Amino acid sequence: MKVLKKKWGLLPTIVIAVLFMTSCSGSAPSASWPELTVAGGTVYAALTDGRVHALDADTGSEKWVFPAEVSKPSGLLGCSAPKATEGPIYAAPAVSDDLVYVGSYNSTLYALNTLAGVKQWEFSTGDRIVAAPVVVGNTVYLASADQHVYALDAATGTERWRFSAGNWVWASPLVDQDSGAMYVATMGHKVYRVRLSDGTQEWEFTTQGAIAAAPALAGDLLIFGSFDGHVYAVDASTGEERWTFQTGGWVWGTPLAVDGVVYVGSQDRKVYALDVESGTKLWEFQANGAVRDTLAYGEGTLYVGSEDKMVYALDAQTGKPKWTFTAEGSILSPLALTEKALYVVTTNGQVYALDPVDGGQLWHYPPAEEKK
Repeated sequence: MKVLKKKWGLLPTIVIAVLFMTSCSGSAPSASWPELTVAGGTVYAALTDGRVHALDADTGSEKWVFPAEVSKPSGLLGCSAPKATEGPIYAAPAVSDDLVYVGSYNSTLYALNTLAGVKQWEFSTGDRIVAAPVVVGNTVYLASADQHVYALDAATGTERWRFSAGNWVWASPLVDQDSGAMYVATMGHKVYRVRLSDGTQEWEFTTQGAIAAAPALAGDLLIFGSFDGHVYAVDASTGEERWTFQTGGWVWGTPLAVDGVVYVGSQDRKVYALDVESGTKLWEFQANGAVRDTLAYGEGTLYVGSEDKMVYALDAQTGKPKWTFTAEGSILSPLALTEKALYVVTTNGQVYALDPVDGGQLWHYPPAEEKK
């Protein structure tokens, strides 16, 4: 296994982790990482004001906001004031049936009804929630920086079991009902396979860097990136390494596997297309900014968001650009693609709906007259 030069060692990971996870007097850090989910004709966007905004997916009009009221700053530099949910929301909301689940930096998971955003229940962990919850059947799987992944009853929030990962978990768990397994990636350089039934560990795999995003399944392969700059493919059943691919920077996103090809972005400002069986590079695309967890695929097109404020639509076979769109802020979070639109959220809290065919803007939230 190749190891990157010293500059990709543990120190940068520690520095970013400390900056990201620490705050003054328990308030939120200055960084923001808005996320969104589209379900049932509604865009659920967790924005920089620490609130969830439910928007009509066709028009962008606001349906409701949770919480309805926002605390105002007080104290030295405003450090004593919590935000609406006593912290920003770095995790995308998850939707199932008539509930939307959202985890906050205040260590709390909220279950809201989709009709009006009214809280149905909440569940507290021992530290901040960075990962998006995952809902499968009647269970919510929740990762926390308190080093645990929880299995909760989706209707009531009652805890069923928990798995101790031994380090911060920033990545959403990957749940595979077919095999009865869940895969957990940690900032402690490890990926675990655990049983869905009770959270018992089955195997672990160690990299040379932190893993900040969920793995992806491609047949019998589990594929994931690491802050050591590598993309790894391991046997999903045994954890045995099949291949690795080295990029020029941290890999901070979930790989996207489609039709025998794995697409992955890197902090080196590139997007790579790899053969899923061998890890051989098929093509690469150079953006003008880092590419994190910002890939979506549809109808032969790979959609890429970048820290350079651009959305790139690439031919999935060649990597050649079809169109580009310039947003008002950097794009660090996953894009959401439906039959009608490509939805994008930026670090400054702007939401865009774009035409997937040509990149034309369909709507923008908040409307121009509401922006500060």
